[in-house]
Amino acid sequence: LYKYSNQDDIVLGTPIANRGHEKLLNQIGFYINTLALRNRLDIDKSFKDNLLKISEQTIEAFEHQSYPFDKLVDELELERDLSQNPLFNIMIILQNNQDSQLNFSNNRAKVKDIDIKSSKFDMTFDYKEIEDEIELTLEYNTALFKTSTINRLFLNLEALIDNISDEITLNRLNIISKEEIKSLQQFNQTQKEYPKDKTIVDLFNAQVKKSPNSIAVVFEDKKLTYKEVDNKSNQIANYLIESGVKRENIIAIKIERSLEMIIGLMGILKAGCAYLPIDLEYPLDRIEYILADSKAKTTIDLETFKTIDSYSTDSPNIEINSNNLAYIIYTSGSTGKPK
Repeated sequence: LYKYSNQDDIVLGTPIANRGHEKLLNQIGFYINTLALRNRLDIDKSFKDNLLKISEQTIEAFEHQSYPFDKLVDELELERDLSQNPLFNIMIILQNNQDSQLNFSNNRAKVKDIDIKSSKFDMTFDYKEIEDEIELTLEYNTALFKTSTINRLFLNLEALIDNISDEITLNRLNIISKEEIKSLQQFNQTQKEYPKDKTIVDLFNAQVKKSPNSIAVVFEDKKLTYKEVDNKSNQIANYLIESGVKRENIIAIKIERSLEMIIGLMGILKAGCAYLPIDLEYPLDRIEYILADSKAKTTIDLETFKTIDSYSTDSPNIEINSNNLAYIIYTSGSTGKPK
């Protein structure tokens, strides 16, 4: 639970026989009480040190097993919520009384398993000692957890047990299963061959030819096809070229996240230039400094889009290669001038 939640202060519930008094040992009746065990883990210490500490705390808690659970909740003045237990959400049970037949004169009784249809807690770990093995049954709230999640939890618990040693510290314990390690290795195989001689513009133009009417950009409830982005970005590029920009000139773009921003970026690249994004929330003096320091040739903003309809939608005849400058970005400059 610490590994899943990164919490080192965990409260667990556990039932206890509550037959500490000698006169109760042979009495018939349901005396079971519930203990709330608070476990404060020292993640920098060894598993053995933590185990001994928790063992001592648990034994001390057993000494108070007769204290009524409801009275404890009342004393803590906790707000009652019918949807969850007031002190803990996870129950740990150890069934260490072997199944046995009970003889009453000529009558016999035996333990019978009951098929339970609902979960009383988020999760209940029910451990049962069977000769030299321990069997675990996990009951869980299906409104919170999927079966696949619980199956993975079992694998993680198995991996945790495999990795436990006396001296290993809790923060170094591994819960990743072999199956998950294999999956992670597959996920991380991200190397892929790509055409290093192609530019973003080349790849975009190829996609326009391949599927011009497919959706290229979505922003909120607005959509543009590849052909629409191509036409508009060509107009931006031709506007810039006619205004006198040269290849690798810096073009500032002062547009918030939008369809126009994407069109503007692509248009700048098609003109053979490099874009410089400007945050509109920057103070005016910071914006002016960035524009001057970068030697930006011109600026594109939303007003620009009101003037481009008269420009050609044909692709500009500009030679671009993969070594050309694509963009520059300045730091926020919160502790000084942007760099």
